[in-house]
Amino acid sequence: MKTTTTEDGGKYTPPPLPEGLTVAVMKNRLSGKKVKGALLTPKEMEDLAECWQPYRSLGVYYMWALAEEPK
Repeated sequence: MKTTTTEDGGKYTPPPLPEGLTVAVMKNRLSGKKVKGALLTPKEMEDLAECWQPYRSLGVYYMWALAEEPK
């Protein structure tokens, strides 16, 4: 897993992806192999936003907005 440097010089390691979701799976979905017409399932979005508790619903809201087709 990659470690990046934050603005204040600290190290940040992102949390691991949920079980069953890999970078390769996400890249395949971007190239057209979507799940029920979406990039992420509701459960996957919830799992990805788990570390944002108690603000998880806000994170899921923004992920849904990113997953929608442009208007």
